[in-house]
Amino acid sequence: MTTDGTATEQDPAGKTAPSASKQETSTEKSPTFTPEQQKVIDGMVEKAKSDALSTAGRTDKDLGEREKAVKAREGVARQAETDARDRRFREQRDAVKDDPAALQKLTTAHDAEVAIEETRVEKGQAAEATKTANEAIVKANAARIASENGVSAKDLLEMTNGSEETMERLAKVLPKMGQESADTTPEARRQAVPDSGVTTGSGTGKVTREEAAAFTTQGKSQEEIRDFNERLLNSPRT
Repeated sequence: MTTDGTATEQDPAGKTAPSASKQETSTEKSPTFTPEQQKVIDGMVEKAKSDALSTAGRTDKDLGEREKAVKAREGVARQAETDARDRRFREQRDAVKDDPAALQKLTTAHDAEVAIEETRVEKGQAAEATKTANEAIVKANAARIASENGVSAKDLLEMTNGSEETMERLAKVLPKMGQESADTTPEARRQAVPDSGVTTGSGTGKVTREEAAAFTTQGKSQEEIRDFNERLLNSPRT
């Protein structure tokens, strides 16, 4: 009831309906920016992305240095074990040198131990060589795909699991090199890649062009990155 005696409108639950002024306030439009302001904002966003990638690059370098240091320590430890084993063998051999049967038994056991260790080391070296070769192949594929599509190879490596097919898909929706600083709005990206091969819908399990172009591994867990890669790979071509 208002002060002039007229009844206020109520909803079925008996609550007073919001006034027109409050309704207008709740439906106010989001602030808009001029092209110049938007360009500045986009530039700031891209700089933040660039800084994040630079940090990731430094982190990769640090990890590589630490891995080398670990391998060096492992090599020193392995050599120390070998020296200790050989020294022990010489001492035991000297103790049984007058017993041909015992000497033969000791020598056979020593040779078997050496063979097992050499096999273990060779397997480790082969696995490391395979890993290095696979990494080289992934980087070569990223460089080729990036060159063919005019995008960043670093983005392809950072945002995928290294799968050639996934990188091919992602390359279709990433902004072209040189366009990041000009106009990176979703609409501009759609115009830049009118037929990306990735659905523009937002259904469950599908990756939109905007989502793929904006995705970054910074701050993401391994599970989130793996989920994105699977969704990207399963997104139907249009």
